[in-house]
Amino acid sequence: MYRGRGSFNNNNRGGRGGYSGNNSAHTLQHANEFVNQNMITVEIQGWNNAPQQDIVNFLSRKVRIYLQNTRVDPSGRLLQGQVKTKREADDLVKCTGLKFAGQTLHIRIVDDLGMGNNPSSATNTIELLKNFLLSRYNPQIKMLDLQNLQNDPTLVQNGLFDSANLTSKFFPALMKVASTQKLDVESVNLSNNNIDDHSKWLSELGLQFPDVKNIALANNNIKKVDFFDRLKNKFNSLRELIITNNPLAQDFPSVQKIISFFPRLVMIDGNQVRDESKIASILTFPVKSTNMFFETEELSKIATNFLSSYFNYWDTNRTELISLYSPQSQFSFQCDSSVITDYNANSSGDLWNNYTPQSRNLKRVSNEKSRMARLFIGPEHILAAFKCLPKSRHSLAINPNDYAIETISFPALGGMMITIHGDFDEVDQPEQQFQDSTNKSFNNNSRYRNNSRNSFRKGILEKRGFDRTFIVVPGPNGAFIVASDMLCVKQYSNRKPWHHSDLQQFLPVASVPSALPTTSSTPLNLISGVNSSSSVLPPDVVARLNSTQQQLVLKVMQETRLKLEFALMLCEQSNWDYNIAGQNFANSKSQIPPDAYV
Repeated sequence: MYRGRGSFNNNNRGGRGGYSGNNSAHTLQHANEFVNQNMITVEIQGWNNAPQQDIVNFLSRKVRIYLQNTRVDPSGRLLQGQVKTKREADDLVKCTGLKFAGQTLHIRIVDDLGMGNNPSSATNTIELLKNFLLSRYNPQIKMLDLQNLQNDPTLVQNGLFDSANLTSKFFPALMKVASTQKLDVESVNLSNNNIDDHSKWLSELGLQFPDVKNIALANNNIKKVDFFDRLKNKFNSLRELIITNNPLAQDFPSVQKIISFFPRLVMIDGNQVRDESKIASILTFPVKSTNMFFETEELSKIATNFLSSYFNYWDTNRTELISLYSPQSQFSFQCDSSVITDYNANSSGDLWNNYTPQSRNLKRVSNEKSRMARLFIGPEHILAAFKCLPKSRHSLAINPNDYAIETISFPALGGMMITIHGDFDEVDQPEQQFQDSTNKSFNNNSRYRNNSRNSFRKGILEKRGFDRTFIVVPGPNGAFIVASDMLCVKQYSNRKPWHHSDLQQFLPVASVPSALPTTSSTPLNLISGVNSSSSVLPPDVVARLNSTQQQLVLKVMQETRLKLEFALMLCEQSNWDYNIAGQNFANSKSQIPPDAYV
């Protein structure tokens, strides 16, 4: 550094041409204030599958620029931060397109609105865009008409397209204003806007209106199907798409591929591409109160839609599910061969060969290293595990009564916990074999080989029972993130406690109305052998319970070994339903105090 006369030199405190210590600090403070006042704001999308600090560190490693003063917008989707110079901001923008935590980053330079640095100018622009939006919104049909924006007289007269820089900032600013207006939008018309393969308009639209059902993109310049691939999981409610007079519209295979990106899409350019009734049956199923429990009506809708879509992809294309898993997501499975059922299954080791190499049954796998090796973390490892499990077919949409579902809120993560019980058919062998840490196939171990040299002894394909528990939390663009996924595979059993036809196998006779005694002289006995309830229960309890309730209390006491007061509490809280009482007891068993038992 040059240290001539008049330079900043701490060794020349108070000397001729130098600065005193106080002056140095004062000058440095002014310099910092000047830098802070002139910092450039950048905005990042596609970061929120990981903690905020992780994206800051990621960008710092990539371009040697540290993002300061970071904050997340109320939607949780956009991260704003500041850098010292325009050059640093430009370098960060070049990171657009990089993959981070399973998503694609999109970085742009913004100011308070993204349209100008003058505060009064920004205020005027906000008001202008607000009025423009309201003039283009039709509340009767819930449509936002945004076609041919660059030729709109109001926008042109106010200079919003006077330069390439302003043009690039216009649509993000418009969507920011839209987020403050609470518009109920089902259809958006973006025709005649010169949208090309590099445009980010649809990504911006998806942040504010992820539930739109109809989008028109006619008369634009979209050439590649990759344009829509980037929108996967952004418009899960999209029903109709118009792409006429785009180069892509002439490429029939690409148009067909678009269908796979949007699960509810049924119309493209006025042509039906899917049977809407079948889509509805796949993605929704009726909820039966006898075998479904949801904490709230809202959770009922969310959970059933999630499960319908999830198992549809699980049975057809598991790769599509990986976008639901973040780098911190966990998946594990176990096979429970100890369950005794009435199913006449093959008892040989082949029955579980497709599961045993990585089954994480903690009662059998006690070594900590082995336990951790059987826990799959992050999309890459989870997908590999998915491909090592047999291909399957669930009948959730066709026979919903064969499944029991329980859903409760999960306040710690702002999400929900879904547990589903049922069965599935194994229809084909796994795509690949499990690999150990040395990249050798577990199935090459002699334990899993038959007498033929190097011939893997594949597992038998069967009908299986299963339990699966998901912890699901909110993700970007209104999507979901599966934080935890645990699968337990069991032998199949015809007996399902939630079926009315099977209730007599599990309930006392007296709980079935037709089996109730009709005269006072009829002995009041349970099929389990419990004696008359009036001879066992205290008189005050007998006086306030009917005969069915008395027998249910005795049955619960016999099977759970709970004291009377706790058995009564369990029955009352279960609405005197034997099946629900059993579930509630199992769910809360770890919280029941020892003195509650006989």
